[in-house]
Amino acid sequence: MFACIILFPLFVYSAITLSWMDSYLMYVGNWKDQLIFTPKTITDTNQIYEIDKLLYAFRVEPLPTAICILSFLALLVMGISEIVRLSKKHRKKGYDKHYFKVY
Repeated sequence: MFACIILFPLFVYSAITLSWMDSYLMYVGNWKDQLIFTPKTITDTNQIYEIDKLLYAFRVEPLPTAICILSFLALLVMGISEIVRLSKKHRKKGYDKHYFKVY
């Protein structure tokens, strides 16, 4: 629980920082040269895929991007492990017969 209290604000802060950094891709003079997954035939910067913005932010500032991705993955793993732990706890008490019943 303590790790979640630390990781969630870290993830939120790094995600905000990441979105601020990746928005600069549209203002780079050679933004079409920076694209990897977005087709080069687009004419508007609003059509740039989010993955290209993420990769641009990683090239510009790799540390906040890595912190954002790693904290998200850590929160995801902790959430899944908590769900599995609660599921095992309910099965051990015998709740699985009626708790997960599909009508």
